[in-house]
Amino acid sequence: MGKKSATAVAAEPAWDEYHKQTSAAAAKKAAQLGASRHFVYKTTKQADLHLYVFLPEAWQARDRRTCIVLYHGGGWRGGAPGQFKTQARRLSELGMVVVLAEYRLKSLHKTSPLAATEDAISAMRWVRKHAMELGLDPDRLAAGGGSAGGHLAACTFFIDEVHAADDDLTVSAKPNLLVLYNPVMDMARDGVWKGRFRSKDLALRVSPNHHLKAGAPPALFMYGSKDRFLAGAQAYIEQAKELGNETELYIAEGQSHAFFNRSPWREKTTARVIDFLRKHGYVSADD
Repeated sequence: MGKKSATAVAAEPAWDEYHKQTSAAAAKKAAQLGASRHFVYKTTKQADLHLYVFLPEAWQARDRRTCIVLYHGGGWRGGAPGQFKTQARRLSELGMVVVLAEYRLKSLHKTSPLAATEDAISAMRWVRKHAMELGLDPDRLAAGGGSAGGHLAACTFFIDEVHAADDDLTVSAKPNLLVLYNPVMDMARDGVWKGRFRSKDLALRVSPNHHLKAGAPPALFMYGSKDRFLAGAQAYIEQAKELGNETELYIAEGQSHAFFNRSPWREKTTARVIDFLRKHGYVSADD
């Protein structure tokens, strides 16, 4: 498991006060997603950013459940949290608290992946800081996502020098488990940084493969065999073994990038994720 986390005491305001901070548009989106709660976790110059929380049916605030924060894909340019609504509903049925996170996008906010990384880290801190209110265990907090969102999930553990000015640095943003759907692990490989960063050096600041270290949490990678980003994960896995970090790799033969968004691969990858979560005690062996 990942390193134990410094956890702040849950702060006021209470749920109804959090909801007063959100917009009618956010409430509508929460209803469309089927989320149980929605919150503003961060206010930026460009927009308020929301979390959409799926709570299990038998949830109570005094619970200490496992949790996963999921980040959607879209090349850091577009996309929406609804990409993972099916997975969120299924995992909440299995007793987990599931959080779908917004972050700043090029298309909406004219920002780069650096801002998105900052937001992803802020979201993890917010969730862990409010563990008592969310009824979750702050030391069993996973991060996951697809493509650009998978990159952001990985960054929450590996990137230490990117923070919002008002982040509470006494609260760790580091996840205890990683669930990564075809993430971009090396921003320098295949020129993925071009058109997204002013320079390659800036891109490397938020490139997980360039910040590897021992003590990383167990990680599940899922790729299509034809995905050009698979090579980055294979490079990660090779180094991870040398560092003693646990990894698993699922490959869908003949499939390309973002294969998991359609049937039957959505169902197959969800089953694989559940197996991984069960192995690490995040869902019950009886579920």
